[in-house]
Amino acid sequence: LSKANQTISSVQQQRKSNLTLLIDLSRNSATQTTFQAIIASNDLSLECFLLRFVIEKLAKRDWTLELCTLILPAVRDLIKSHYYL
Repeated sequence: LSKANQTISSVQQQRKSNLTLLIDLSRNSATQTTFQAIIASNDLSLECFLLRFVIEKLAKRDWTLELCTLILPAVRDLIKSHYYL
């Protein structure tokens, strides 16, 4: 049980670090830079958050081919993983 708690704690700490990075980037960087950081984190929960943001919040004028080429592989990975919220 203790080892399982350490594993969960480690994952949560990494996720917190990734979220802090995401918040800092979103305040100070372009959308594309923030998306690149999320995808590079290899954290499915962050990628799921990214997808939800894209669907609900991203203005159509902000869509570019570069963003699509960043997001589509992440979407494919989410579908393959059967990740559920």
